[in-house]
Amino acid sequence: MKAMELKKTFLKYFKIFLHLQKIGLMSRTAYRANFFIIIFAVLIQASFSLIFIKVVFGFLNNISGWNYYEALVIVATYLIVEGLMWVLFGQFNTIVKQIQQGELDGLIVRPIDTQFLVSVWRGDSEDIVRIITGLGVIVYALNNLNLTLTQITVNSFFYIFMLFNALVITYSLAVLFKTISIWTIEARAFFHLTDSFSRMSQYPTDIFYHKIVQTIATVIIPLFFMATVPAKILTRGFDLKIVLSSFIIAGVFFYISRKFFQFALTKYESASS
Repeated sequence: MKAMELKKTFLKYFKIFLHLQKIGLMSRTAYRANFFIIIFAVLIQASFSLIFIKVVFGFLNNISGWNYYEALVIVATYLIVEGLMWVLFGQFNTIVKQIQQGELDGLIVRPIDTQFLVSVWRGDSEDIVRIITGLGVIVYALNNLNLTLTQITVNSFFYIFMLFNALVITYSLAVLFKTISIWTIEARAFFHLTDSFSRMSQYPTDIFYHKIVQTIATVIIPLFFMATVPAKILTRGFDLKIVLSSFIIAGVFFYISRKFFQFALTKYESASS
């Protein structure tokens, strides 16, 4: 009986998610010229990260033990996670508008989880370009690494799980920082913090030699698990300690962000109050 109820709930939320994605796509493509201009801008932005890595490796053979093609996998992973965040959740950015215009009041009283609605309310479909670019770069990089087909197959299996954990961690950080808008609707500095941490993850976190910085990049702000860990699993193979740590960090951060959002809602003063 519980299994049936769980299935019914999942389908309900999935249909809502698809419906909101459809609305988002329709609103984006209503002005096609603008839509394609945005796609081009996103592509250029994604290219900058790849160009930067190319320039760096024009002077170095490796960065903290990472060769050029391995570093490309890190950048590609960052692009994929970043793309998924925009496409699926719009980087959780709509919460400010929902608070300012009183839309959050209407979401809270609906028989749907409020965090879910705020998260998927807007998806930027044009950012699928980031995902496609990232996947293309990974294929290119793997073709230039000395990996057998078996290694690529096995590593890719675990890479998908690490990619999922990276998405959960990135999403949780976005929720933690942007939920502060419930108290201060102009907390844009925290928005920029989220983007800054996300961009930092596109570089090998092994460059952080100091133990305190490594601890911060692993536990406090888990940059290590946002791109470097998935890339390490894909290019260097399975590591039980790293994989388990990734699941633990993802679970802990999601739990904390969930509780923080629920706490923030109890302090929310509606637009009518």
